[in-house]
Amino acid sequence: MIGRSLFKPAATIRPLTFIAALSICWVTAPAQTQNVTNGSTPPSLAPGTPIGTYPLSEMERYNAYTRETSLQFPLGVSAGRGSAGFTRILTIGRRKWTVDKSYNVAYGWPIYTPTDSWWNTPVDFYKAPRMLMRRVSDPNNICLSPSQGGPTVTYTLTRLTFTAPDGTEFEFRDAATGGQKQYSSCSPGVPRFNRGTLFRTADGAAATFIASSDVYDATNLDLTGTTFLGGDLYLSDGTRYHFRNDDGYVEWIRDRNGNRISFSYRMVFVNNQIMTTTTITDSLNRQVVYESGVTEAPYGTGMRVTFSGFGGAVRKIFVTEKQLSQQLLRNTQAGDSTAVKTYAQLFALNGAYSNAYDPYLT
Repeated sequence: MIGRSLFKPAATIRPLTFIAALSICWVTAPAQTQNVTNGSTPPSLAPGTPIGTYPLSEMERYNAYTRETSLQFPLGVSAGRGSAGFTRILTIGRRKWTVDKSYNVAYGWPIYTPTDSWWNTPVDFYKAPRMLMRRVSDPNNICLSPSQGGPTVTYTLTRLTFTAPDGTEFEFRDAATGGQKQYSSCSPGVPRFNRGTLFRTADGAAATFIASSDVYDATNLDLTGTTFLGGDLYLSDGTRYHFRNDDGYVEWIRDRNGNRISFSYRMVFVNNQIMTTTTITDSLNRQVVYESGVTEAPYGTGMRVTFSGFGGAVRKIFVTEKQLSQQLLRNTQAGDSTAVKTYAQLFALNGAYSNAYDPYLT
């Protein structure tokens, strides 16, 4: 099967969770920065496993459109009674990068700056589900006489983007307009366009999000940025995700029969380093704890997953990041090299080999 839908029956979506993000799409003003991911992500940059992705194995995924291969590893399963469940997935793939576009104010020249950051970069409780609201603006429709204390725009658009733990993004649009841009007058006192609270998926997945408060377009450039949004996400099988108003993180997931798993979060600063803890409790009162920024010998600093195994025994998974050159170099056997070698050095043509292998000499 090519690709997969995020909103499957709950029995088959346990390996999934969601990070929710609301994106408000209108491009930037002069001297402001534009990016191709403003408002939505183009297919050529789509992360995760969007439609058109082939499973090569239980862990490998290949996107034929972007020619990207990724690895996915489940780290901990929280699933009590019923179909409400959550599995944290560790995804290893191509590091995302984009190009910011800005303008020289004096001459109007475009300036292109590569950046290795993605559009949604909040404090990340290791990909816990969250709802975010971000705003950008359009430089081609600026009011000549700003009425709100800052540069304003005349056309605005608001959409929602959900991100699965493997990075796959899904778009929601307001039910009132179907995700169409709206004209906003520059006259003083004119209210911003109200998108309402009801949003639906744009890909036919039959999922609905109801925000806890009305979502308004932002016409003032000074109001652009990223913030959170609370509300409830409903899947077609009756599963419900509830997001908190105070920070946008998911508070609980409940199936149609009332079985529920709950989330709690904690963040502290230790030695100028952020340490986060996410605790997930299922309907049988079993817990899985995800901790980031933890230091433990002999692993070093990384993420630790703690859960109970058979008979209540404590089990741990520790995840650290290092360069492949540090991980793949074997040094446990006599005669092992102390330096990384190229493929050509390891498998030389016609048996030729030198410390500085030159393919043009063989």
